[in-house]
Amino acid sequence: MPYGSAQIHAMTSAEKSNLDRLLEQQDPDLLDWFLGKSIPEDSSIADAVRHVLTFSNERERVKGA
Repeated sequence: MPYGSAQIHAMTSAEKSNLDRLLEQQDPDLLDWFLGKSIPEDSSIADAVRHVLTFSNERERVKGA
């Protein structure tokens, strides 16, 4: 299940706004952020990246258990 579908109901309006801002970013930046090569300068976008990565890592952990 994609992050948005699984999390949208529990997200605050600020978290939704951060996710919208994240989705507006350029693909090369997104790739670097999600591969851990760099961190967004904007802390709200960095928070959104962190939330998505945490969700993804937890999903993988559960699948592997």
